[in-house]
Amino acid sequence: MKKIQMFVYNDLKTDARVMRTIETLSKKYELVVYSIGEKKELDGVENSTFNKKYGRLNYIMFIFFILRKVLVTKSDYVYGHDYYACLPIHILMKFKKNNSYIYDAHELLFEKEGEVLSKRQRFFLKFENKIINKVDKTISASKERSLLMKEYYHLNTLPVTINNVSILPKSNEAKNYFSQYSNSKSFKIVYAGVVSKSREIDKFIQEIIDSQLDIQLFIIGNGDFKQELMEKYDNPKVIFIDSLPYSQLRSFIEFCDAGFLNYPMVDLNNTYCASNKVYEYASVGISFLYYFNPTIDQIANDNGIGFLVQNNLPEIVKHISQHKKEIKNATNLFISKNNWSIEEAKLMSIFLGGD
Repeated sequence: MKKIQMFVYNDLKTDARVMRTIETLSKKYELVVYSIGEKKELDGVENSTFNKKYGRLNYIMFIFFILRKVLVTKSDYVYGHDYYACLPIHILMKFKKNNSYIYDAHELLFEKEGEVLSKRQRFFLKFENKIINKVDKTISASKERSLLMKEYYHLNTLPVTINNVSILPKSNEAKNYFSQYSNSKSFKIVYAGVVSKSREIDKFIQEIIDSQLDIQLFIIGNGDFKQELMEKYDNPKVIFIDSLPYSQLRSFIEFCDAGFLNYPMVDLNNTYCASNKVYEYASVGISFLYYFNPTIDQIANDNGIGFLVQNNLPEIVKHISQHKKEIKNATNLFISKNNWSIEEAKLMSIFLGGD
């Protein structure tokens, strides 16, 4: 059995994309996963975690942790997730030359010509540029991103597209806790994700309050904008809940009438977003509300599972309330055409080619 060493600078509890990859590859390969946060018990998979706190040096210390682990362990593949993997892959390729290297680009780092990049973007873009033509395979989260990466980096082959299909698992582990909200007769909307200013959650909250409709908005997640929102909107219409483990999300979302997501077109990464929330909401049978984004708009219109918010919240709420069966049928059809088994086969093919 061939061995894969995988690493991600994230906590596995909240990283659904990485967990799907682990569950798929562990069916055929010996897998060792290095991550941060709490150790996760995984069937047949070794999870080694880095959970010390070094402040601003945390990422640098994580790299040393990875190098110590990967360089002394024999393996066939090294698989790095997200742009944080670029620098350690760059170093590892100099010293561990007999491995095949896989880079899973969760995001787009570059921008249109003439756009100003932050120091952070420039730093990670520099190392992505160094490894992108040297790794054995690059993975992206959407076809549009693959095409953009091929053009920007002058790649000979198109990155493999593994769409961000995320089907929320059924679970009763938190159902009793969340049932306290299910008895409310309010129209319930859920936002699950990072609570940052760029997601314009405050704009949506204000729209709900101004509508004077009987709506409750549940904001699940953490982020640097959360405290400001909590202080500004001390309102029974808005309920804040800390980030939940992926395994518990369905227990809450299934109580809701609709989801909300927003990807403002502030950069290429958001314009050509690879939203897992589209699939998560659909997997529970609810539609989503959104502000305009061309990628999201196409998914919504092509499949009848999303509603564009543009000063029309009362009409949207009324429509969803009156057409729950039709929406449920549309989301079921969407999930039947976009399921993880399709992406799983593409992921496996990357490794089967080397066996």
